[in-house]
Amino acid sequence: VYSNGCVPNRLEGKKIIDSFSQQGWSITDKYEEVDIIIFNSCGFCKDKIKESKEVINKFLSLSQSDGKRLT
Repeated sequence: VYSNGCVPNRLEGKKIIDSFSQQGWSITDKYEEVDIIIFNSCGFCKDKIKESKEVINKFLSLSQSDGKRLT
């Protein structure tokens, strides 16, 4: 789970992680090991919108290089 934005948004990301963990998922921050990426973003201010676009583009470039699919 990648979260950006305000504190409440980051706390929501933590809740998502906790929920997946409780359901038996393994959590990692190593891209090479992931099956899914959840991007929890904030679009309230222009800086965070720009940051969100940069992160999405990063994930797009990584997924194209290793065959993973970003939806």
